[in-house]
Amino acid sequence: MPGPEGWWGLQGFRPEMFALNLAFVLAVTRGLYSRTQQNPDLLFSLLMFGVTIFLVVSVFAGADLSIGFGFGLFAVFGILRYRTGAISTRDLTYLFVVVATAMINGLSAAPFGALLQVNLAVLLALALAQSSFFATPYSSLMVDYEHVAHTAQDHRPELITELRRRTGLDVQQVQLVNLDYVRDMARLRVIYRPVQGERAYSDQ
Repeated sequence: MPGPEGWWGLQGFRPEMFALNLAFVLAVTRGLYSRTQQNPDLLFSLLMFGVTIFLVVSVFAGADLSIGFGFGLFAVFGILRYRTGAISTRDLTYLFVVVATAMINGLSAAPFGALLQVNLAVLLALALAQSSFFATPYSSLMVDYEHVAHTAQDHRPELITELRRRTGLDVQQVQLVNLDYVRDMARLRVIYRPVQGERAYSDQ
């Protein structure tokens, strides 16, 4: 049993909360995220963010640090990891959920049962948000398209018709993401209606 100084001499460390936090992170990464996304790099990041931030805030919990300390860690690690690479809104949401829950698990002095309910509530909210009940009826993908002039607003009907012909998709809308006048290329976000049985997906 841990003594008055805490487990392994760490005053703020609670082994039962470490186990709960690890179970939460694994449930998010393996049970929810990997069902719809295939990004092993982000899976690794989610796992290590969840474990590392829990350990750091647990170790420093006895130093009377505010919750701003944990958010500061999130900001620093986020800048280091994602400064040079784009991350989708969905992936960033998963990252924030893992970090925020790790901070709650590591900093809160609430009873284990209460924190277990909090973790289960977050998992339930994620599962519902990811379910077909809340799913968008449209999917989207990024397309590189030649001829910048053809992407003008007054040419959108013809552009949509051409994209339908090229891709075979039921294109509903086109959003202009980026223009490269040197190469005469445009990056487009193509929003289309998925075929029956296809899971709606957004690259955002």
